Amino acid sequence: MNESDEAALVGPSVWNYRVIRTPQEDGCSYAIHEVHHDSPNGRINGWSADPAVVAGDDLEWVLDRMRECLSKPVLEERGNKLLEVRP
Repeated sequence: MNESDEAALVGPSVWNYRVIRTPQEDGCSYAIHEVHHDSPNGRINGWSADPAVVAGDDLEWVLDRMRECLSKPVLEERGNKLLEVRP
């Protein structure tokens, strides 16, 4: 987790997979991460530092959730926040 590593998640929280873009010297890279949100307002309060892996007892469910994130806006870390960006 990034910004919220030091802060405890308070109240109800939900998560989903999202694509996060990381600027590189020669362009950008894209990876799927777990992103945690406050509920019900949806404010992002944390995300995984490392990309998600396909693992668990129901791989089809994991892959379906990862496929869903491809239809959502791409995010990029800026100043310890994730903001929507154009790919």
